[in-house]
Amino acid sequence: MFAWFRRSALLIGGVALLAGIAACGSDDTPDPAAARRAQAALDTGAELKRQVLAVENTLVDRCLTAQGLPLYDLDGAAVPSSRQNFESPPVETARLLGYGLDPRRRPPESEKPPRSAWERLPDAERLRYTRARFGDMDSDVVSYDFGHGQISSPLGGCVGRTRLAIYGDLHEFLRLDWLVTNQLKEARAQAVRDDEGLSQALSSWSACMRDKGRPGLADPAAARRNAEEIYADVDPADRAGLDRALAREIEAALADATCADTTRLREVSQQVRAQAMAEQLAAHEADIVAWREFMSKALGRAQQLLALG
Repeated sequence: MFAWFRRSALLIGGVALLAGIAACGSDDTPDPAAARRAQAALDTGAELKRQVLAVENTLVDRCLTAQGLPLYDLDGAAVPSSRQNFESPPVETARLLGYGLDPRRRPPESEKPPRSAWERLPDAERLRYTRARFGDMDSDVVSYDFGHGQISSPLGGCVGRTRLAIYGDLHEFLRLDWLVTNQLKEARAQAVRDDEGLSQALSSWSACMRDKGRPGLADPAAARRNAEEIYADVDPADRAGLDRALAREIEAALADATCADTTRLREVSQQVRAQAMAEQLAAHEADIVAWREFMSKALGRAQQLLALG
């Protein structure tokens, strides 16, 4: 179902985040106990949120059905992830598959699906349904300003009324939810970009690639993008041409993987990312715990509403 106006999946999961912190040897090592507590709260909060959203969807559907409205899937087709692979492949993978770019490895594209019932609705009916579901989204909303934009939620319609009943303080929920789903990741990414050790490792990797006849590549993501161009002018029906392109791709990926090993880029990158995330977890422990408690109370209210029928 349509969630928040700026939707995002939970970006931080229960990974073995703290394992590499001590190995970093940094003077700025965060409090491991605080980071562990925050990670536990984050994982628990994520599961609570999943359960809350499931109940929220059911309650919104009930609200719409009570008005005699049918239910439509407004999300549409899934959008492929634009996330790039910034890691060098392992040597064995590179030797066998390169980066996995060979178009023959992709599943066949299915035909365009037929228009959904929502897409077939007249504009006036779409507007009536949208207002019943979300209210007036131009004015009747609550927003949280996170510094370089806003995230908003409706206050009216079935969605708005349901969320007010479940969450209560929507502004506080938006603030806490933005922190755990976006702010932590953004801060980690900035810390990684600013890390001198990783910059040095990338410089060494780039020099290694230059020595292998592949100059001008700043990082493994650039190497992968460069490899994608190998297939740009190859006819998908030209089997021999694809074989030659694959051989070039494997050669490029193997150079990338070998340089990542010799420069310890993979190890340094993993340690820096773990260190940066642990720092954010420790720094925001209080808010992360508050988010978990917020979601726990929201689940209790949501279950009570669900029981009312």
